[in-house]
Amino acid sequence: MRAAGIEPYPVRFDRSTTIGALREKFPDLEAGTETDEVVRVAGRLLLLRRQGKLTFATMRDGSGAVQLFVSEAEIGIDGHNDFDALDLGDWVGVEGVVMTTRKGELSVKVRSFQLLAKALRPLPDKWHGLSDVDTRFRQ
Repeated sequence: MRAAGIEPYPVRFDRSTTIGALREKFPDLEAGTETDEVVRVAGRLLLLRRQGKLTFATMRDGSGAVQLFVSEAEIGIDGHNDFDALDLGDWVGVEGVVMTTRKGELSVKVRSFQLLAKALRPLPDKWHGLSDVDTRFRQ
């Protein structure tokens, strides 16, 4: 990543709010609404859904989770390709406007993003997990 000019562990990202505070501020937005509120939030990517020129992601911090709406029209082809190269578990900071999708999901329409920390290992498997109690306590 450093050879490509990307710092995998940048020094600073100033967020404007937490995800929990964002959810408290916009509890009842109508479906398909876009606000003028620009926010900067940071968190860990837990889910990525790539659909052509759109990517939907779920980001979680210590206070909650929010959907990210990443459009190629908003951040450009190169930015969209860079976002699609992110992995589950990566820590990311995003800037964008608060909106709701057609289905009413509170989202941040991403205008820019920054990789904050690259995940070195994949997220643990929630479905299977460790079934042996002794192994679970020892590890």
